[in-house]
Amino acid sequence: MKSPDVRKIWDKHLRQILFASLPMIFFGILSVNAFHSKTAEGFARIGGLIMVYAIYNLSRSREKYIASRDQWENARSAKFHKLFFQWDNLQRESLNLTFDMHASQIAQINKHLGQENPFIENDDALIEEFCRDIERRRNNSTVEERSKELLGQLSEFENQYINAQKTLQPWTKLIWRLEVFLLLWGSLQSTYGTVFYDWLKNL
Repeated sequence: MKSPDVRKIWDKHLRQILFASLPMIFFGILSVNAFHSKTAEGFARIGGLIMVYAIYNLSRSREKYIASRDQWENARSAKFHKLFFQWDNLQRESLNLTFDMHASQIAQINKHLGQENPFIENDDALIEEFCRDIERRRNNSTVEERSKELLGQLSEFENQYINAQKTLQPWTKLIWRLEVFLLLWGSLQSTYGTVFYDWLKNL
């Protein structure tokens, strides 16, 4: 049984947990310190600070998400354009070789039939050299290997794109949920902080 990849666990879980926990711990400590300082107004003001942080990070997170998404889309378009341009050149090379192979076959058939050859003079030596040259080109051709390599590159990059989207979406959801939670927390503490402070002190 394969052991889990520690790096993947860190990327998928621990980083998200730490990202969500740190601001809550930080503002929680500030709120507790403000509460123990015996000033209701200070406790409520921490709520306002939490709201400012949440609003700022909501807008900043949205901008970062859009920038990251656009960056991947642009990279994907550029990669596709480059690979399809190379693919088109390979197709042209393959078609040219296929045409020449048919031309060599037609040249040999017309020679035996004694008919005019549209591709080369009806000379045995010239036709033989023409056919040998095309056969040599066919044997040395790397079109098939390069086509497979291009398809592999395209598949690999598409997998990278899909994995990036899979990683980006959970992070985006986490960030939005965290910031909305902090916004609600800050709103409640800012609005009802003094009431909550007095209520706890009177217990």
